[in-house]
Order: sequence, then C-alpha cells, then structure tokens
Amino acid sequence: MENIIQPITPCFHAMKPSLLLCLSGIILGGIQLTHPPGSTIQSQPTPVNWPAEFDGEPLIRLDQTAFEKSFQRDFPGSIATFRCGGKQVILRHITTASRKLHPSSDCLRASGYHIGAMRIQTDDKNRQWAGYTAINPDNTYIVLERIIDTRGNTWTDVSSWYWHALIHPDRAPWLAQTVIQATPPI
Repeated sequence: MENIIQPITPCFHAMKPSLLLCLSGIILGGIQLTHPPGSTIQSQPTPVNWPAEFDGEPLIRLDQTAFEKSFQRDFPGSIATFRCGGKQVILRHITTASRKLHPSSDCLRASGYHIGAMRIQTDDKNRQWAGYTAINPDNTYIVLERIIDTRGNTWTDVSSWYWHALIHPDRAPWLAQTVIQATPPI
C-alpha cells in the first residue's frame, strides 16, 4: 500500500478563540503591517549621536558608499559605518519596526559571498551575537551581529526583533550592531 502525504490545511476550528480574535484583527485591518502598494517611505536620516568608541577602541567614521546612501533613503533611522582597530563596525539606529532592517548575511550573499552556518556566540563580555563566516575567493570574514534596545534587551535574529518591535513600538529606538573582521591568511 502506498503512503500518501496529505497537504496540511489550516484548521481554524481547532484554534483557541484568543488566537482567532488576534488573527481576525490583523486580517480585518486592525493592524496595518505594511504600507499600501505603490507608496514609498520617505525617510530622512535620524540625527544620532554615534558612540565615540566600541569595545574600548575609538570608532573612526567612514564615508557612506553610493549604495549605503541609496539604502538610507528609505531606512527608518540612520546608518553609519566605522573603522575600529582591525574591524569594520556598521551601526544602524532604527526608530520603528521595519522590514528594511535585514541580516547582513543577505547583503553579503547578494554580493557573491558564501555564508557559513549561523551560530549564536557569547563574547568575553557575556554578550550574545549571531555569528557566521562570509567567504569569497579573495577574503574570509568573521561577522557578528545583534540588535539591542535602551532597556538592555538583545536579539540575535532580525525576525524576532521585528515582531517584538511591532508589538512594542514604545521600546524604540534600537541599535543593530554588525562587526566584520577579516581572518588572517593561511
């Protein structure tokens, strides 16, 4: 006898009433999760007092590339890139929940890098980061990233942050930190 896997279909009658009520509010437009099709978000960079140092080392601000400037136009906050010792530090100050904040691995993958497995890492200051390697024929980088809020909460993945930020907009602003360091040649 052949085993046939049946497609999974939503079973709304088995959902808890509170979940159904929540989903109804979203479906009926009680919460607008996206802006209307065809509209654009015109965002001016938010003035930010960027930190002077990172992990005890001075941050040296770098000029934005043309790509960074174009991305900044629709970003709900501000973006700055710094040199810090032998590392590059990208800071993104976010003022509202947005799908414009995405993992750095997406950008690196689109630029032709092979992205290694994502792992949660704890540094010597007991901070958690999402970490991975980004490799192309010429370079290998170790990349760490996380998102923090003013209350000390930390997220190591953008999706978890997004849903929290959407539900708790009063917790803004947030700071996404990305640290990129070249590995020594072998």
